[in-house]
Amino acid sequence: MFQNKFHSGGFVFAEFAIALPLLILLMGGLALVGTKIFHASREQMTNYILESEAQYLMERVTQEARVAKSVKVTPLTKDTDKLEIHYHTGGADDKNEITVADIWETRFFIPHGRQDKDGQFYFANINAKRQDDGKYGHPITGSIPSEKPNFAPFGDTKITRFKFKRHGKILHVSLEMQSMEVVDEDKEPKKIRLNTAVFMPACED
Repeated sequence: MFQNKFHSGGFVFAEFAIALPLLILLMGGLALVGTKIFHASREQMTNYILESEAQYLMERVTQEARVAKSVKVTPLTKDTDKLEIHYHTGGADDKNEITVADIWETRFFIPHGRQDKDGQFYFANINAKRQDDGKYGHPITGSIPSEKPNFAPFGDTKITRFKFKRHGKILHVSLEMQSMEVVDEDKEPKKIRLNTAVFMPACED
């Protein structure tokens, strides 16, 4: 009986000695797979935020430019402009029929700049405002609010190009945005470029 107990204990120890390295390898493999899944999910979310913001900004600009009575483009840098749009608002007459009210609306699309942690200046947001009062507000891209962490711990963006060129009733829009998130040190930050032309039938100036 003593020999059986001794051999049984020795056999369990041998099993443990073999299983422990295998268990360590298994846990290491699971951790590696989990890390790769996390990075892939983070990259997908970062790209989604970047694409969504760029598409939303382009839609806002083009929708309001289509009904513009006048537009004004003010260069800020060689790659960045401020856009001012004047248009009439819609309304209803006494017969409850949709018509154009004689009320002016103004929309400013104003890039907002700040410095990163290394002291480099960049355009962090585009503000969509009704007044150009020189104050920061109404950001439609980037971290909201700009000076605080974004709603997600990653996925913040910046504006690298926001340019306009007008030919008669055609407004050419060029937008480039870049992700602030560095998912892979060996890769360049994700960028998205959108270019379009807007026909402004009501534009008079």
